[in-house]
Amino acid sequence: MAITEAQETLGARITGLRKDRGMTQQELAERLKVSQPVVSDYENDVIRIPADVVVELAKILNASTDEILGFKADIPRNGTIKNRRLLTRCKSSINSVNAIRKRCCAPLMPSCRRHEAQPHRNEVNHERRSD
Repeated sequence: MAITEAQETLGARITGLRKDRGMTQQELAERLKVSQPVVSDYENDVIRIPADVVVELAKILNASTDEILGFKADIPRNGTIKNRRLLTRCKSSINSVNAIRKRCCAPLMPSCRRHEAQPHRNEVNHERRSD
């Protein structure tokens, strides 16, 4: 049975927001200046979350306190990266592909290697003038 918005607990909302932001419990705990088990207890509704912690969570998770407390649905924010961990993995994959492409394609393009090895015409002319 899926949890509907009305049945979702405070802890479940915090867990969802944390995961959407690509954060681990440990990362959230460090930013809140508490231990990881305390964050786990917040997320599992074992202990009550003080009001000042709700405000701090809102800042860290880039959410409103109403959203955390369940008064409003998630409001999309333009320009906000929903899943930082996914973005990091994508960037890493793109960088790996580009590195492989350079290694594999460079031997097949002798004109590119020749162009890179030769100095630009202006550089050659400049050197001749200075002699």
